[in-house]
Amino acid sequence: MPNIEGLVGEALQAQSFTRQKQVVQVVVYNLPDRDCAAKASDGEFHLIDDGLAKYKNFIDCMFELVVLWSVAYGALYSRRC
Repeated sequence: MPNIEGLVGEALQAQSFTRQKQVVQVVVYNLPDRDCAAKASDGEFHLIDDGLAKYKNFIDCMFELVVLWSVAYGALYSRRC
């Protein structure tokens, strides 16, 4: 997530200007075997190669990054799982 710093920074600027809470929405793709017919977009995780466990680890890492940036910028986060 190389652009998260910029996204969070823009949201904080908008929040400061408007005095309204801002939401940074992050969409993570990379689903295992998401499109087997299209070789260009079938993802890097495959169920036959422990793809589900690798995907869960990938998502956990992305969540940790979001939490780190939230804490670093003094923003609050909520986990809706």
